[in-house]
Amino acid sequence: MPVLFGLLILGSCVKQDEDVNSKTTDYTKINAQLDKYITSTTYDVPAPESGQLTVVTIGSDTLSVTDVAKKIVVPKSITPTVTYVENKNQLEKKDSYWQVVAFEDSKNGDYDYNDLVFHVKFQIKNGKFFMGINPIAYGASKVIDLGYKIYDNSTNVVLDSGYIADTRHALFLDAGNSFINTYKYQRHYNGYTYSIDRTFSGINTLTRLSLVWYIKVDGNVIIYALNKQNASTVDLFNAGGYPYSLVLSGINDGKKYKQGASGYVGHDWYQYPLETVNFFDTYDVAAWLAGDKYLDDCLLDASKVIPVNTAGTSDNMRLYEVAYPYVPVTSYAQ
Repeated sequence: MPVLFGLLILGSCVKQDEDVNSKTTDYTKINAQLDKYITSTTYDVPAPESGQLTVVTIGSDTLSVTDVAKKIVVPKSITPTVTYVENKNQLEKKDSYWQVVAFEDSKNGDYDYNDLVFHVKFQIKNGKFFMGINPIAYGASKVIDLGYKIYDNSTNVVLDSGYIADTRHALFLDAGNSFINTYKYQRHYNGYTYSIDRTFSGINTLTRLSLVWYIKVDGNVIIYALNKQNASTVDLFNAGGYPYSLVLSGINDGKKYKQGASGYVGHDWYQYPLETVNFFDTYDVAAWLAGDKYLDDCLLDASKVIPVNTAGTSDNMRLYEVAYPYVPVTSYAQ
């Protein structure tokens, strides 16, 4: 089983929800482009000398602090920075990762990938796994439920699962029916609105885990985000080769968005298309998938996307910026 936690891409293996033709459909052919769309990989972190720690970073984002050699999850497009520090301050050993997940709410949608967009932080520290979801955009008129399952890659056992009914209410804390942050940047969430803390015995690296995301719409229609966990049993792409979701990290060089004295952030900040604007008309997707350019560098028309580097009027923070330390949110700034 691949260890790409960057495959932390939602999905579920509940048999009653699978395509009734799954025994005869060749999903390998349908999902043939999957590897091109996977944006994360693993990286071998070397062990430090005695009394030191190895610190792996991208900009100001710390991916790992460790005193042993190990594999960690990194964006496949960015080579992280590795430094060695004396462990005088007793830094906490941890692994962290960030990604943006963007769904279409239909298998026959407009492919603007803004129907449900959220930013996720993952972390393992002191033997505990943390996941926090920061809501970004809701460009759908229908009710969207969100689910996930967390797998142990070494055993293929489901360690944990969750289900968030009616994400407009539960994630976006919204009781209305208008779109959120898809025509313009209008609302900022300064932290996460859903989180979990779990202890998984013996697991101290994110590469041991795969998180598979899915949404449920229109009653019982399940749409899976890109992942390798169930790519042989469900369709992740339509017949035209468009994926039903994007799961993104490392879509710029990690030196594009700066946050004051903290340094560079936002290597996964997704400049998603405005409402009804097709992603494949907005970006040179072929160049991106070829691996020659970052997605941000393949933008064809900046007027067609949400400007993620522009501060909002309510709290002067950019769309993806959150407070430090990462905090829960129970209301939003209007």
